Parts: sequence; structure tokens; C-alpha cells
Amino acid sequence: MSYTAPNYGYATNNNPEYIQSLVSKEVRKYQDQGKVQNAMYNPKTGYIHVTSESVDKIASEHWNNWPKVANYETYKKLKAQNASGQKNTDQATYDYIMPEFQDQALRYYDQYKARGAAVITSTEFPQITVTQVSQALLNRQQLVAQKYNLLNIPEKLTVSDTINIVYPEYNNTTQTVRVGYKENEAIDTSGYGSFTQTNVTLKKAGAGMAFTEEYYMRQFTMDIQALILEKIALDFTAARYNRILAKLPNLTDLAGADWAAYTAGNLQSTNRPYNDLNAAYVATNSDKLANIDTIITNQQQFIDFYSNTWVKGLFNNDAASTARLNQIVANPPGITWANQWVINEDIAANKAYVFDHRFLVDIEGPRKTQQINTYNPDQTIFIQKEWFDIVTPSTRTGWGRELTGL
Repeated sequence: MSYTAPNYGYATNNNPEYIQSLVSKEVRKYQDQGKVQNAMYNPKTGYIHVTSESVDKIASEHWNNWPKVANYETYKKLKAQNASGQKNTDQATYDYIMPEFQDQALRYYDQYKARGAAVITSTEFPQITVTQVSQALLNRQQLVAQKYNLLNIPEKLTVSDTINIVYPEYNNTTQTVRVGYKENEAIDTSGYGSFTQTNVTLKKAGAGMAFTEEYYMRQFTMDIQALILEKIALDFTAARYNRILAKLPNLTDLAGADWAAYTAGNLQSTNRPYNDLNAAYVATNSDKLANIDTIITNQQQFIDFYSNTWVKGLFNNDAASTARLNQIVANPPGITWANQWVINEDIAANKAYVFDHRFLVDIEGPRKTQQINTYNPDQTIFIQKEWFDIVTPSTRTGWGRELTGL
């Protein structure tokens, strides 16, 4: 006799909505049984809170009701002080954890170091286990700084109590004061600019992992849990990075010329990079609210720039004169208006992006870590979620150019 699982009105049992509904039902069931731990990170205060309550929405009044487990800002400060010798290892390990969880943290670390059969069981140390997951997610800015060197370009906006954002802007580039009024002449009431707003619903990103009880009872040659947490943290970093990368081609195209071209029999480069870059600068700054300060290309395009004779001179060596940090050249030579030239290999060949870094806004919302303990089968499940988005406000769509044909 065959058995067909009910699909409850969905087209197939493989339907994503059907699968998601099953997962949601399981989460709700374990929430009702008190087996779910939620850790929430408040990016404004730096505190990580923990609760067994169901988190159906995010609002400012929730934070005061949830106990504080640790402070991530204190954690970063202690880590830096430990590296400089101002704090010892014990202080750096425990002092960022709230007093009521200090004993629990101490037991957790002792058992974790022992690598015994009872290592990090979620029933004994739920708050600390959840906190460790959250900390792995919070390290995104420290991961692969060179590969994901676009992360610090956008303007930052942090919100902690909502996922629906209204981003208002005031656009006023006209003059309201007029000189030369005459007696009894009507006063000019125009020229005060206008208000615009961009409505944003933050995107929810998530990942999860699950371990059976047998996992905790085995010894491994490497820390599998830490490896997976690091991979998840890396993936969250990549998710933000990819959204930044996808926004750049939305800039208006502007044709340039080949920076590497030489005319036969001529020692000089054929085209002048400064002409193309300055043309993008002038075109963008026609919007008086814009202030161009950033250039992004791949490595080959930067080589073509500094080896061009109109940049380095006719008989000088082909060598970049500016030191780099994470492939970011500060104050590139000869370009007085640019604060940084970012070299990134995900940028297409023969292109350069010239823009005001504020044309992108990185909106950072709350973060949530959920832990579920199941009994059949015995399993510990971790789910990590973040709310964020990379947006271009409505008044800033023209704050840059995409140079092509380089």
C-alpha cells in the first residue's frame, strides 16, 4: 500500500510555500512548549537580549522586557584592549557578559575547552549558546576585508525597532533670498525646495543549522560548529556585498576611451584617463547636492590608469605611488576630488564607477538568533536572521556615472 503525504491545498509537496508552512508550524509548536530561545541584537545599544517568548514583530518596547546577556560593543573594546595588553584574557573573555550570566559563561567555557561528551548542550547553556551564534554573525565587518571591500562605501543608517523605513530628504538648491525688492512689490514665495521620501521594507536574510545529540558526544579533529558558524557569517557578509555590487550598474552610462592604448610609433598613450574621470565628475556634479568622492575599478583598469603616460609622465617607471589598505587607494594621485579608489575584481573589465558614496544607503535593522530544542528526534536547531537593505534614495539616483569603453 502506498502513502501520499497531504499537501493541504499546495500544488506539490515540493512547493516552497508548503515546506515553509511546515517549518513555521514546527517553530510555533516548540515555542508553545518553551523550547525556543530567541536572541535579539540591538545595533543601537550593542546589547544582545535573550527570551523564550515568540518574537512576532520588532518594536522598541520589547527591548526593556528582554534580559541582557552580553554587550557586543564592550566585547569589541575588550578584544582590542586584550590585543594591546590593557586587559588580560579572562577579562576579555567574560567582562562583556552581564553579571547574572557570568557563572553560566564560566561553566560553558570550561566544558567547551574539555571537549567532553557533554560539550555545549543547549539545555544547560541556552543563553550562552545563542549568544555565541549572535557574535559570529556580528563579526561580518571583520571578515575578508579585501574581497568584500565595498561594504564600507555606502552611507550607514541603523534602526533597531522597525523593519518599515521612511527615508525623507529635503531638496533645496535654489535661492530663496532675492536682492533688489522695490516698495510695494510682491514678495517672491517660491524657491523653498521640496520634500521627498523613499519607503523601504527591510529585506529578511536567514540561514540555519541543526545538530543531533550524537554530534555533541563525538570528538572531531576540528571545531565543526565554529566552522559552520564562520561560513554562515561569511554568507551574511556576501549577501550585503552582492546587493551593493548589483546597485552600481544602475548608474548612468558615460562613454570613455581605452586607457591602455598606444599609437604606433608614438611613445605617448593615446587617450587621457583624467579627461574621462573629470567628465564623469562634471556630469554628476550638475546635481548640486552631489559631491563625487569615490572611484571603483578592477585591478587591470587601475594598472592602465597609473601606467598611462598622461598620468605617470613620459619616461617614468610604471608604478603606483600610493599605498593601499584592503585594495583601497586613498586620495589617488592627480584627482583632487576623489577620496578613494577602490580596486575590486568583481567589477567588469573596461569600466569605472565614479560616484558620491552617499548614493547608496546601508540600512541596518535588528538581528535575531533562534534556538529550538526538539525531542523527536533529539536535535538542536539554530536559525539566524537579519533585516537589512541597500537602497538608493529617490533624490540620489543621478549621483554617479558608469564609465564604459575603457
